[in-house]
Amino acid sequence: QLVAGYLQESNTLQEKIDVVPIEPDALFLGLHGRKLCLACVKSGDEIRNQLEAVNITDLSKNKEE
Repeated sequence: QLVAGYLQESNTLQEKIDVVPIEPDALFLGLHGRKLCLACVKSGDEIRNQLEAVNITDLSKNKEE
């Protein structure tokens, strides 16, 4: 089980992460129970992670996307 944690004010909040393998060396990560996927995005010369409004189980069905 993978859990992401972050601080908000004085509380620690946790989100469960769903993992969907698509190839031997690749996988999708998304927030459990939500339609949010963790994506690597290139912005100029910088690469960063951000959440995108996508259901990871839908992505695993269409590998071309």
